[in-house]
Amino acid sequence: MTNSGKPIIIDAEPESGGRSREEKYGLTPQAFEGILAARTFAFLIDLFLLGIVLIAVLFLSLLVGILSFGLIWPGQTLVWIVVLAYFTLSLGGPWSATAGMRFMGIEMLTVEGLRPGYLRAFLHTALYFITASAVILLLIPFFNERRRCLHDFICDTIYLRRFA
Repeated sequence: MTNSGKPIIIDAEPESGGRSREEKYGLTPQAFEGILAARTFAFLIDLFLLGIVLIAVLFLSLLVGILSFGLIWPGQTLVWIVVLAYFTLSLGGPWSATAGMRFMGIEMLTVEGLRPGYLRAFLHTALYFITASAVILLLIPFFNERRRCLHDFICDTIYLRRFA
């Protein structure tokens, strides 16, 4: 977000001139083309990167567990902390995108075209893992034009192509 609180998307002119909200914020249909495939591949890239980090975290956790004779065993807790931190800090940060999303050229914004911030990014991440456990809920994007999932509707966010 800029200092003035205006949307990040540059496509909009200062005066709307009778344009729709979508046109004003640059939310044209082209910004959503292929977004489901891009989100899927971005998530797979993020899982690969997280897998590398989590192997190191679990190795350190195992080492701590052995050295403490099993009194301290932070393994599973650390996994969730690392995963939540990765997605929260990435989505709430200056790029509004994880490493996989940046590679695929997409970003997450609010429906007003603003960066989501850390609280919304945390809620979005937590809700993703809750809704993804009910796989049928992941079918929702096939039935709306912006390809939003349930957690996107709840958090009032959209994913769009960065260079649309």
